[in-house]
Amino acid sequence: MENLDKNKIEQIVKIRKQAYGYYLKNSKVYQSFVDMEQKTYKDGDLSKKQKELIAIGISVVINCESCMEWHIKQAIDDGATDGEIIEAIEVGIEMSGGPGTVSARFAMNYTDDITNWAQVGGNNESMKVFTRPRNSGSEEVFRILVMNGLEPADFPEAAIGSMYRVFGEVKENQGGICYSFKTYKELQARVPDSEVPIIAINGIFPDEKTVKNRTYPFISEVHVAIRSDLDRNSMAYKLYEWLQSEDAKSTITECGFLPK
Repeated sequence: MENLDKNKIEQIVKIRKQAYGYYLKNSKVYQSFVDMEQKTYKDGDLSKKQKELIAIGISVVINCESCMEWHIKQAIDDGATDGEIIEAIEVGIEMSGGPGTVSARFAMNYTDDITNWAQVGGNNESMKVFTRPRNSGSEEVFRILVMNGLEPADFPEAAIGSMYRVFGEVKENQGGICYSFKTYKELQARVPDSEVPIIAINGIFPDEKTVKNRTYPFISEVHVAIRSDLDRNSMAYKLYEWLQSEDAKSTITECGFLPK
């Protein structure tokens, strides 16, 4: 494991220890959890090192970065080798399925670690990455859903103002890539796949079937909410009721969404 990675983990552990002391002193619930944790990771039929390696794999499955950092550090302290840690991570990847690995690869495009399509099985040409401005809906969903805590690199082609321009830039630039909503592409920009194709994730394209059965990994849910004290005779409340009716489903589908 690279020294840089070890230093990062050491710094995180230091900060975590400070919080650990505070909660151990002030929270009975936290005290009970720590007691359970200590009993769980004691040497038994499985050694503490083996249990830490199991925890690493589980951390990958549940996508808990802080858990990974903690249990990797504990495993190293208990004598785990880089090879053992990597194999524990690989078990987690296998148990979480393809989306776990693909999410990581897709996110790497935006961290500036992958800069050529050949690195991910494409043609030997440079990637030109485009993003939406901060605080725009698609950009914020992208950071949460796809990047999952990783900070996107500051690409010179970034920060496109209009939604249509996103597709225009990808269309006009060989090797272009950008994250956007499928509904924007099909219903607002109306750009065909022949001009700006959608990228399959682990061989899975987003369509009604893959979204409904959740085999496509990047699904953004939309919810309708109202105030609890809203006047039941108001138009807003009537719209809220209608959106939950069977009559509304066809309209919702026409707008590019899949009602539950």
